[in-house]
Amino acid sequence: MATAVGYPPMEMYEPGNTRLTGVDPDLAKAIAERLKLKLELTNAAFDGLIPGLESGRFDLVMSSMTDSAQRRQAVDFVDYFRTGGVIMTKNGNPQGIKSLTDLCGKTVVLAKGSSNLHIGEEQNAKCKQKMRISQSEDAPTGLLQLDSGRAVATIVDYPVARTFTKKSSAYEVLPTQYGTAPWGIAALPARRFGLTGRGVVRDGALADLVVLDPASVRDTATFDRPLLAPEGIDTVVMAGQVAVRGGCPTAVRAGEVVRIR
Repeated sequence: MATAVGYPPMEMYEPGNTRLTGVDPDLAKAIAERLKLKLELTNAAFDGLIPGLESGRFDLVMSSMTDSAQRRQAVDFVDYFRTGGVIMTKNGNPQGIKSLTDLCGKTVVLAKGSSNLHIGEEQNAKCKQKMRISQSEDAPTGLLQLDSGRAVATIVDYPVARTFTKKSSAYEVLPTQYGTAPWGIAALPARRFGLTGRGVVRDGALADLVVLDPASVRDTATFDRPLLAPEGIDTVVMAGQVAVRGGCPTAVRAGEVVRIR
């Protein structure tokens, strides 16, 4: 599973070493433990995560990634969190910025490939006086541009912005969230593999499934959306999915646990 370090408290290194930690790595470890899978975590640039999935370098991506219509053209998501982007400025907000509209005509730094870059670009299209947008590799390098005065503002997801301001009094977070949307675990869609194979099993999907005894895995069945289902791995499904019992297609009840053959 791939993630992009540099987005505390979601993805980061442990102090003094290169072991991955944070909300996303810890949640991934918990899911892997529940499913009895061996988890390998790797760090990659955020804008290379989906290309890495498509090329087969990664099986999954879990990296504060917004589940958007554009990304769903390439991957499927299992959502687990919901948040939006907030404007960050230097402490004291010297430019008096109050909303996205106030970014028009100003120099703004936004992370490459992020949903917050999309928010900034959408606003820029409405600006009579255009923003000067630079793109950073991640949020921390973007904040360096605020420190040096090369940019007056950035847009960062709310929990990450709050983490930065708790660690440093150099920044200020504006209260309004923009583009509030779910974050999801990304995987290649099952349709890329026909009716069987690796991918996210979605509600109503037709697949060759073997239904297991849900009573034997009650804890796993507490998830309320499909889990990622690598080949041969148990996963929870939604009502309306189709399984094959004895060669006959059969509707699967919500919460049943199945295995992709």
